Amino acid sequence: MGLNMLLDEMQIALNELLVTYQEAADHFEDAVNYVQRNDTKQLFETVREGHNQAVDVLTEQVRKTGALPRAQDTDREEARQIFTHVKAALSDDEHEVFLNDRMRHEKQIEAAIADALQLPFEAEAKACLEALHKRELLVIAELETALNERATGIR
Repeated sequence: MGLNMLLDEMQIALNELLVTYQEAADHFEDAVNYVQRNDTKQLFETVREGHNQAVDVLTEQVRKTGALPRAQDTDREEARQIFTHVKAALSDDEHEVFLNDRMRHEKQIEAAIADALQLPFEAEAKACLEALHKRELLVIAELETALNERATGIR
């Protein structure tokens, strides 16, 4: 029974990451339509594409555990997007609102991957998670750079 509980815990972790990446990709796609700066649009599009690739990889890993990939909660996702739009509309700097919201979500993804890496996954799944973690750290660094450039007036 211990192995089954661990497997269930690993399935849950992979499914949570899958849904989180789906939501993040959708949020980046939504943000592209609202930010005005081309450099930020390009960054958001690049991250969105990487997240869509992560969804494909995680979907395959979930299936390999014998579980079915979970669908995202579209109502919750829409509510989050509306909240971001309201904050942006009320802000003096909507660009910064979108960057900060995306940064917050990416840090949550990074923490979820770090937590998942503590579980006893098989080598292939562990390697996938490690690659996603490295990529996520790069995304966070890129968003931090964009925020810092915004704060210092560079660009």
